[in-house]
Amino acid sequence: VGVSMFTCFRFMLGDYSTRAGKSLVVTFSQDYGAIFSYVFVAWMIVVIFGIFNIITAIFVDTTTAGLKHNDVKRKHAQQYERAYVKRKLFDLLERIKALDAERGLDLGLSKAGVHIELTEQEFMELFEDVQVKGLLQDLD
Repeated sequence: VGVSMFTCFRFMLGDYSTRAGKSLVVTFSQDYGAIFSYVFVAWMIVVIFGIFNIITAIFVDTTTAGLKHNDVKRKHAQQYERAYVKRKLFDLLERIKALDAERGLDLGLSKAGVHIELTEQEFMELFEDVQVKGLLQDLD
C-alpha cells in the first residue's frame, strides 16, 4: 500500500516513471488502450486548467480585495488631511485675528471675505508670534 501511495504522489507531481525510469503512462496506455489515454488526458485537463484556474482566481480575488482596502484607506487619509488643513488654516486665521485685536494692526479682519494686504513690517510681526510659526510648521 505504501509503495502505491508513493507512486500516486509521484503521479500528482508529474513524475510518470518507474524506479527503473520507464514511463508509466506509456505502459498503461499500451496495456489499457484508448480508455486509459482518454481518462489520463481528461484528468490532466481538469488538473491543469481546473485547479490552477481556481488557484489563480483566489490569488486575483485576494489581490483585488487588498487593493480595494488600500483605496479605502487612502480615501480616508485624504479626507482626514483635508479636514486637518482646514482646521489648521482656521486656527491660523483666528490667531491672526487675535493678534490684530491685541496689537491693533488694523488688518480689516472683522469683515467677511475681505482681501488682506500686509506691509512687510506687519508680515514680520505676524511671523514673530510663536503660535503662528507653529501653525505654519504644522501646515508644512
